[in-house]
Amino acid sequence: MTETDLARDIALGADGFDVHLEERGGVRTLRALFDGGFDAARAAIDMVVALDDGTDGASAPRAEGDDARRWGMRIVLCTAGEGPAGPARAAQLLARAARGQILMAAATAILVGATLPRDADLLYHGVWTPDRDKPPERVYELCLAREDDDSDAPSNLQWARRAAEAVEADSAGTAPHRRDLLRIWRHSAAGHLRMALVHGGSGAARTAIGADLALRAHAAGALVLYGRWDRQHPDEYGALREAFGSYAGGCAVERLRSYLDGHVEEIVRLLPEVGARIGVARSGPPVEVAWPWDSAASRIDEALGTWLSRIAARRPTLLVLDELQWADPASVQVLAHLWHACVQRPVTVLMTTSGEGDASGSIAERLAGSATSAGSTAIDRIHL
Repeated sequence: MTETDLARDIALGADGFDVHLEERGGVRTLRALFDGGFDAARAAIDMVVALDDGTDGASAPRAEGDDARRWGMRIVLCTAGEGPAGPARAAQLLARAARGQILMAAATAILVGATLPRDADLLYHGVWTPDRDKPPERVYELCLAREDDDSDAPSNLQWARRAAEAVEADSAGTAPHRRDLLRIWRHSAAGHLRMALVHGGSGAARTAIGADLALRAHAAGALVLYGRWDRQHPDEYGALREAFGSYAGGCAVERLRSYLDGHVEEIVRLLPEVGARIGVARSGPPVEVAWPWDSAASRIDEALGTWLSRIAARRPTLLVLDELQWADPASVQVLAHLWHACVQRPVTVLMTTSGEGDASGSIAERLAGSATSAGSTAIDRIHL
């Protein structure tokens, strides 16, 4: 059985249709249509697995004559979101793919990323220019998730793939800011907590700058957590609830229990859904009612700090928090505590705010004061 035969069988087995082989200039191209991004991604991943270890999980043999580490197939995923020119652009991108790669453009990544199989990951892979008259576009690579990630939650990156498109992939105006943030993250990844505050500019631009760092850090092996405060729907710990709640929802139960050991009561009061996952009922009133008079609620800053520290003990972690100007006092206390809980951990906390005046300015100064008291450097400020 050849590579092509094996790929065709896998495509058909994943409910692919209109599967046909084209040959042009000595290059064979197998095309297949799928009803949804999940099916297409599943088929692509199964092809990688089958050609790598000789099995599709059932009975697919190794392609005849192929070295497991040197198989020649290249795969590009393309969705209707790329419009009528999609197939032609996919052919262009296919010519750029290396052996064994599964690539896709940003429009496809945004759609496919929402329904990735559990054992798959989608990494930022740089930019390309399919049309000289248009700006460069981001490219993503679909690959098998890291072997040590089987019990950890995946990074929260759908927001980043969408938000990054608000800024051109190689925009000269944002390049210095992107370089500064990448430098800060690399320093942090070596084992030192860093905080960065992006302020000024439009809300979309601030989020896009954070998204660009999130995509690059994730491609380099970092875990990304994301949350935002919302002026229209104020909520105690709003951005932190979103960031940690999303992470907990994808984390294996035993791993989650180990992260929360010693702080289950506080976390369950903050995130009741976490209690449902680990089989612990909430005791006492919600934190919105208890703060700041209840002793258990006042320990939430320590609980979240410990949780983040334990996560970062396994891999560098980027925590992105949007719209700091709408942060509540309880959230600010948690952020201040992170200096003490994670100062020797590879944690980067990236915050965005509309400006440094009024509330957002006082919040930044308070956090900078906490940094100084913790014997760390002050917050890195980046003005758009």
